Amino acid sequence: MMRRGPRGGAFAAGIAIAGCMLLLSHPAHCINPAMKGPPAVPPQVFVGDRAPETSSIRLVFFGAIELFQKRISPIEGPRCGFSPSCSAFGYQAIREQGPVRGVMMTADRLMRDTVFTVPGPGYTVLPNGYFFDPVSRNLLHE
Repeated sequence: MMRRGPRGGAFAAGIAIAGCMLLLSHPAHCINPAMKGPPAVPPQVFVGDRAPETSSIRLVFFGAIELFQKRISPIEGPRCGFSPSCSAFGYQAIREQGPVRGVMMTADRLMRDTVFTVPGPGYTVLPNGYFFDPVSRNLLHE
């Protein structure tokens, strides 16, 4: 019976692991086409040439607006006297101007949407009776 030193088994295991890592690190050893992985994914096409939103703050605001548009607004019916609607205005303002300025623009719009708003030089009245007030006309717009 041959007696090994204190590191005999650990050394042999280290050599075996290093050999496996060397074999796995060279992709030329994978000659089988099935071992090449899935086919390349075609590039994504974005609607309007926009990438999906990744800002978590914007996603929270967009989620709140969509919740209002889909769950709360249908219950009470349309009440906004402007075109685009206040929720569509908020969505567009946050998307174009960022969350801080977009929320300020939306708050300004909501404060102006009252029964006391009358046609004037700042508002164009549309044929359907709504006031035309796009994001680009807001004083905070760049």
